[in-house]
Amino acid sequence: EIDLPESQTSALIHGICVTNSNIARAFTNNNAGSRSGLTYTAVLPLIGRPLAWDDNNYRLTNFVDSPCYEETFLRPSKQREIRKGTGISIRAIRASPNEPMELCIFFETDRKQRSGKFDETLLDLGFTDYGTPGIGW
Repeated sequence: EIDLPESQTSALIHGICVTNSNIARAFTNNNAGSRSGLTYTAVLPLIGRPLAWDDNNYRLTNFVDSPCYEETFLRPSKQREIRKGTGISIRAIRASPNEPMELCIFFETDRKQRSGKFDETLLDLGFTDYGTPGIGW
């Protein structure tokens, strides 16, 4: 299990992918997240033109060349209405013990007020910034 840093902006536009996983789930782990009503739907495998969020019709783009392709996408229930201070945890069970499991967090970077400041805080946890363009919608 991994706990992401609490979001530090008034909105958080994001998505989560897990590679080499039999089972993966994400959930809020504090009151700000609970009050936001944020939940996640596991989509496996990530192919085609999947919805980016449960609450609108945006579709994911530019993921075929990413680690997320054909893996587990944890689709957020909400695109925008995620409170500042929301904590998110991810649990996953590795499918193959000889293969690494990777966690990919993508988020909006064009408008810093909707990144959760993940562009700053995830690097401290050892995440790699693959830059832009990345997965889009």
